[in-house]
Amino acid sequence: MLPRLPRLQRLGFNLPEFASLARTHWATLQSTLNACFTVTCLTIYDGYCSEAVGERLLHSLPRLQQLRLVEAVVPSLRFLPLLDDLELVDCSELRPGHVLALGKVAPRLKILGVIDREGLLDEFERQALTPPDAVGLPNLQLFLHEVSAAADEEEEEEEED
Repeated sequence: MLPRLPRLQRLGFNLPEFASLARTHWATLQSTLNACFTVTCLTIYDGYCSEAVGERLLHSLPRLQQLRLVEAVVPSLRFLPLLDDLELVDCSELRPGHVLALGKVAPRLKILGVIDREGLLDEFERQALTPPDAVGLPNLQLFLHEVSAAADEEEEEEEED
């Protein structure tokens, strides 16, 4: 059905459903995605996003510029293609080193957003990612970091105890 949507710009995948595809369906899906020339934004929701799954998905979208990973298990960001905009929302297994090394895999990033419950980045790391002198990200124009409400609630509960 996707090739029938010639103006489709945004696409989202729920990883558990995507990961359950049989190997024979991967080739069909990849050729379908390759035909989606207008998709510039992809959101990946939930589930385990291994490097193999990430590479298959992202490299099938020839004009991808923006990626959102939402509540996904992300053990690495090495699979990222060249992107302009990356948003990481409550991604488990993500470490500060993954974010700080983005310049090696996505050096043209202009916008980076990190929203997490864990307080992933400390003050030093946030400053290292703040433009105009973001470490390894010479094109970064905007860095947003936010600790989600769940983390704030946990901190309040600890203070009350």
